[in-house]
Amino acid sequence: MSSSASSGPGKAQEVFSLKIFKYQRDNCVEIADFENLSGRFSFFQRPTVREFLRFNARTVANRTEMGKRQSIELNFEGQKLGMCHTWVHPAGLAATVITEPQYNLRVAYTMISDTLQAFARAYPNGDWQSAVKDTNMKFAEGQEIFDKFQNPEEADKILRIERELDTIKDTVIQSMDDLLARGETLDSLMKKSDDLSASSHQFMRTAQKNNQCCKAY
Repeated sequence: MSSSASSGPGKAQEVFSLKIFKYQRDNCVEIADFENLSGRFSFFQRPTVREFLRFNARTVANRTEMGKRQSIELNFEGQKLGMCHTWVHPAGLAATVITEPQYNLRVAYTMISDTLQAFARAYPNGDWQSAVKDTNMKFAEGQEIFDKFQNPEEADKILRIERELDTIKDTVIQSMDDLLARGETLDSLMKKSDDLSASSHQFMRTAQKNNQCCKAY
């Protein structure tokens, strides 16, 4: 895990999660995972936060079309928790980055682009295509990228000439509710998800009722 980095006086713009998936519509398989929780969450909060990161990342990846980018506001019962930026590459790889709400959009997609390019170089034979269940494939460069982008301003200076950034203008920013099917609620989706334990789901509901929910992302 990397520690958080400040991008301006008194304001941290953190990246909490970077995940790579083998893309399968409605059934993405996680194949690499990097996270930064130590700077913001207590030891006892981290298991629950980790489950919600996985749930949100997989849900957004599952419901993003091949070749598309989209940024989803993560909300729970009216509380804005963060942003999940996603790109599903036509090669069949998807990457998600969950950040603080104010994290720069262009920099987030530069991070995703660099990550997918590096992963493709690490596995030129497409070994990831055989994954049928969640795993954590060896990818040291992914940790380096994740650490570098903890400071978005520094990453932006380094990667100012990044290719294809003009495509970001086509990114659709929505809320999590926009991904839900007719008659479906986020709460019902949480109950059905294998990524969330019953205790984590109850934790979030109880915290919301008490208006004491930790800032989850």
